Amino acid sequence: MRIAVVGIVIVLVLVSCHKVKKPPKPDNLIPKNEMVNIILDLSLLRSAEGSNKAKTQTEGYTVETYVYKRHNIDSLQFALSNDYYTYDLETYQDIYKQVEDSLTSLKEFYTQKRDSIMERRKKSKKDSVVVPKQKT
Repeated sequence: MRIAVVGIVIVLVLVSCHKVKKPPKPDNLIPKNEMVNIILDLSLLRSAEGSNKAKTQTEGYTVETYVYKRHNIDSLQFALSNDYYTYDLETYQDIYKQVEDSLTSLKEFYTQKRDSIMERRKKSKKDSVVVPKQKT
């Protein structure tokens, strides 16, 4: 009995290790730089959606629908292009590295902007003149 179970497991492992075929290049493949922009938009909007889920649910739109419309693509085109790029791990890692770099740049930009605003607020409070009441 044990030998039969071990034999079945070995056969299943060998069968599951078949060669994966590269997906065909789609006719309407989304260019690599556009994939970076699409994935960046999806990342940003999914984060924003998480902070105000109730509003997005009541307005009845999805992040994906908005991004597809904005980039003039459809879900099938995105799925086929994504499958094509994921097969080549180096290309896919390069896409996500560019997305990560863009997110880091945006974070730094908005952090500096926030700090600048906070500094101006501090300075305006410090510079404000308070006129003391005179004794009569």
